[in-house]
Amino acid sequence: MIFGLKFDKNYKLSNLKRDMKNKKIALDNRTSVNKLAIIEVFKWIQRNFSTEGKLAVGGWAKLKEATTNRRRKGKKTKYRDKILQDTGALRQNWIMLINKKQASITSGEKYASRHHHGDTAMNLPARPILPTNRQIMPALLKVYRYFVRTIIKR
Repeated sequence: MIFGLKFDKNYKLSNLKRDMKNKKIALDNRTSVNKLAIIEVFKWIQRNFSTEGKLAVGGWAKLKEATTNRRRKGKKTKYRDKILQDTGALRQNWIMLINKKQASITSGEKYASRHHHGDTAMNLPARPILPTNRQIMPALLKVYRYFVRTIIKR
């Protein structure tokens, strides 16, 4: 699709300036599109948990037998035998910060980073929870391209 402006003899420079100013204002306020982008990241994280890390680069290490045995002796939960999901808190507790300039998502659980990066002192293998830029960028580009196209077409 080609984008452009059509000029005719009745189109005034003042109209062009006004239109461009309005488009710039609309493009500067990215709160709504940033929210949609963070939702895409959140959906990826949830799919990663659903597949027990199959989306993560390198995948998630299997649970050790001692961990599985310990969990089976404890409370009965629906996530008991799932990797990183014995209570469900790590999967469910995400904080999204969104404004017109940026958006971020972070885990509300203190131990999330240890699981994501691994912790040799605690004998925890790395189990990446967040997507890499390469994994998430196609979805984000789709969201932002739609946003820009919509504003330009106005």
